This record gives sequence, structure tokens and C-alpha cells, in this order.
Amino acid sequence: MLIIKQPTANQPEDKPNPQPPGPQPGKETPEKPKPQGSTYDQRVIHPRTVPGEMYLGQLRLTLTPQAQQAIQKDVDLLMRSRKYYIDKLKRIDIYMVIIEQELKSANLPADFKYLPIQESALIANAISRSNAVGYWQFKEAAAREVGLAVDAKVDERMNIVAASQGAARLPEEKQSLLPKLAVYPSFL
Repeated sequence: MLIIKQPTANQPEDKPNPQPPGPQPGKETPEKPKPQGSTYDQRVIHPRTVPGEMYLGQLRLTLTPQAQQAIQKDVDLLMRSRKYYIDKLKRIDIYMVIIEQELKSANLPADFKYLPIQESALIANAISRSNAVGYWQFKEAAAREVGLAVDAKVDERMNIVAASQGAARLPEEKQSLLPKLAVYPSFL
């Protein structure tokens, strides 16, 4: 979950680093240790606590205790299996660049990139109980509405580029933040 904290009056401003990035003349740059195995195996996974307030883009969300508890249950389930969590992080690393690019080209809020993580865990062949398919969990009619091919040979809902382009082409009335979130109620 993305949590954006607004600076308070007591926080010092970030001061720019007077040194340019990179090696400095007369100074040796220490060699970084190389990770052994997957870099994800090197990460420590800590339990996360769901806050009572968070931001989605510029929208401030205040969670009721019941909402916090429901979200916390999902977070706890996610963190229960280290392998599942690491696999999900790997899929995020692979697909997020593509999703971000398509959202940016359509001038949509960057935070929408979290929707396919929630809806499909970024699994191409994910199928919901309501027969929504793919990364963005389009039902067949909705997929066709945004120009995706769905037939016996091809199902572009399972193609990350095509499905992300389709998500970016949602009808004009669904382009504002709140109606788009209403399409994905499980996100909140």
C-alpha cells in the first residue's frame, strides 16, 4: 500500500547534496557487496500494520476500524507465505514498468497501477468467480468494449501490454478517480 505523508512544520526540509553523484576525484568508491542468489531472498520481510489514514494519489482516505481490520487480514495473509510474497514482488518488478507506461500515456493517475496487483496478483491467466480474466480482470464484454480481442484463439486480457492499453481506454465517463475506483471495490 502506498502511504504518502505530508511534511509537518517540525520536519526539516531536505537539503540538496552539494556533492554530484558518482565517483569523486581523489576518493575511491567502495565496491558494493554482490547479493548471493535472488535479491528478494536477501530482503527481510517485516509484518505491516495498516494505518488509519492513507493517500491514494491526492485523495486522503480515512479508514474505519472495521476497514483497517479487514485490510489487515489481507496483509497478514499476504505475509504468511514468504514464497508467495517474493513471487508477487518479482511479478511486480517485471510488469509494473509496462503498466506505468500505459497509464502515463493515457494521462491517468499513477496509483491505478496497483489495481491489477489487487485484482489478479499480476497472474496472466487469473479468472475470477464472475469470469473476469487476466491482469486487469476484464469480463468478456468489457474487454471488447475497450478494443481487446477475445475469441477461441486469442484472449488479449492475458497480454499485459494489450490489457493495460485496454484499461487506459476505459470510456470517458470512467476516467475520473472515484468512478474508476467504484469499478474495483475490492481495492478499497
